[in-house]
Amino acid sequence: MKRAGKFLVLEAQEGNPVPRIVQWQDKGDLPQLYREGCQSLPRMLMLDMETGMDFFYPDFLFHPVLLVSREAMEVICLYEEGMAFCFCALFDRKREEGIAYYCPVLPEEEGHVLYRKRKGNGFEYRVRLDLAESLLRREASGFMLKG
Repeated sequence: MKRAGKFLVLEAQEGNPVPRIVQWQDKGDLPQLYREGCQSLPRMLMLDMETGMDFFYPDFLFHPVLLVSREAMEVICLYEEGMAFCFCALFDRKREEGIAYYCPVLPEEEGHVLYRKRKGNGFEYRVRLDLAESLLRREASGFMLKG
């Protein structure tokens, strides 16, 4: 569903001890998760993570690709039903602990509730104001917004 509206830049919240995905380069072309061809990837992508002593699992992780919690995915789908997601399982081998995240297959065009835009050698993520407000009302974590 394409609709005009105000967009904000979605960035990682700084200062929080969040899981860090490691050895992701061994998993192949993770940016492929953003292309419509992500269906060619395995049904479940396993990624290794390190958590440290004090940490929490936020609703948004930003590196090496944008990952969202199930709750955040459900909110995004309320605003754009057709958005595709790839399932990612994160596993901390030291703690023998795992958690599920979802990678949204983001378009590179305006008009979607969440999209990515090329910036330098990478991308920035843009979120429509109504979706951002909905995430904030639900106390989603791990991100900050810039105008």
